[in-house]
Amino acid sequence: MAASKLNLEGKAVLVTGSAGFIGSHLAKKLCQDMPDTQIIGIDNLNDYYDIGLKESRLNDLSTYLIGFYNILEACRHSRENDEERL
Repeated sequence: MAASKLNLEGKAVLVTGSAGFIGSHLAKKLCQDMPDTQIIGIDNLNDYYDIGLKESRLNDLSTYLIGFYNILEACRHSRENDEERL
């Protein structure tokens, strides 16, 4: 890979689709090339592709990501809280 002139030192980067093929490889590469950068992954973990494969990718990324957020679970949790308030 060509040397990057992008300076992300000390910054946080949000990688969408981090359980997918491209997103997981991007997150890993960013962590390897820019160790002072904080990487946050986000994905909806839908079943369009094999969930087991996505979970395996996330497991591989667990040493790199400072956080991972499942959008579908966050939405469900939010709706449940809204329903409880009604």
